[in-house]
Amino acid sequence: MVRAEVAEAVARREFAIALQSEARARAQQTLAEGAREEEANARFLAEQKSAEAQAALAEADRYRAAIADAAGRTDEALALVARAVRYRPEDVAARSLLISLVTHHVALPTTAPLRHEGAIVSAQFSPDGQRIVTASGDGTVRIWDERSGRAIGAPLRHEGPVVSAQFSPDGQWIVTASIDKTARVWNARSGQARGESLRHEGQSSRRSSAPMAGG
Repeated sequence: MVRAEVAEAVARREFAIALQSEARARAQQTLAEGAREEEANARFLAEQKSAEAQAALAEADRYRAAIADAAGRTDEALALVARAVRYRPEDVAARSLLISLVTHHVALPTTAPLRHEGAIVSAQFSPDGQRIVTASGDGTVRIWDERSGRAIGAPLRHEGPVVSAQFSPDGQWIVTASIDKTARVWNARSGQARGESLRHEGQSSRRSSAPMAGG
């Protein structure tokens, strides 16, 4: 009888200890959740204040950009409104001002890039402004349509990098110079070489155009 009472008392004590441990654990969990909630609230408030500050900066930059544009200071206006859009991408007024400035004041490429396999070392418009000739370190010269940016005909080839390509004054011929020690004259329409290569003992550098008779 005594043993049973002792065992029951021990069990009750252990149960009470367990309840106390559970209560402490729940209290700690509640504190941790409260701390996380406070941290989340603080983060939200910080982000909100940051957004408000960026909105204010964007509005100020947009206002200053409009003033700079009205005063003819286009570069300053572009820098300011670009920063305003970066601060606040959803600002419709800032984006509209940026588009207007770019459209009316910035010179944009009219064609796609004119590409060679190597570096381009020379580029020149034809006398009538309708074609462009480029010389490249990849050993080729190319003629391009100024409006479309498309290549006209096949590449004009040297055995080494080309350092110069120029139209003749009448636009009918192209003279090229290469480090393969040659200069060549080409028909600007057909792309055919005119005669033999002009050879030097040393490397050819830039040649200036001169009027050429047809042939």
